Amino acid sequence: AQSFLRSPKTGSAPRHRTMNDVIDWSYSLLREEDRSLLRKLSVFSGWWMLEHAERAFGTDAASPALDCVVRLVEASLIQMRDGRYSLFETVKQFAHTQLVLEGEETSARDSHLECIIERFTGARECWHGPEADKAAGRYEADLDNSRLALEWCITSGATEKGLFLVADAAAV
Repeated sequence: AQSFLRSPKTGSAPRHRTMNDVIDWSYSLLREEDRSLLRKLSVFSGWWMLEHAERAFGTDAASPALDCVVRLVEASLIQMRDGRYSLFETVKQFAHTQLVLEGEETSARDSHLECIIERFTGARECWHGPEADKAAGRYEADLDNSRLALEWCITSGATEKGLFLVADAAAV
């Protein structure tokens, strides 16, 4: 680990010695449904909307995605700007490691792929419809996630889904 991420104080609490320890400590304080959603959100690239989290990883009715996301923002594990959310890079790396350790990566990536396919379905019609001027901003913000989903199609062998995604996203 890099020395600037370690505390120079020898008497500091173990949870404050490395950045990973700080994140691990914060993670351990979360509710299980919040930890689960945080792990799954690590498959998103860049900024995403609450709607994406709800589509891809809809949580149970007792704790909807909105509640989990609000708690994760309050815990400073997710940042919010202009109606979009993003994981801090160090948190994302930690959460992805936890996702892999829990054996949830394939399921999370499949859910992410389905979410992005659904997001881009109908994109072509939007470009030629009455709201064509709004279509660019709406879909361009999701291009990083479409690329990530396409990479997963290639990695997982979901060729047909990849072709549908490419066909729908090509309009963008």
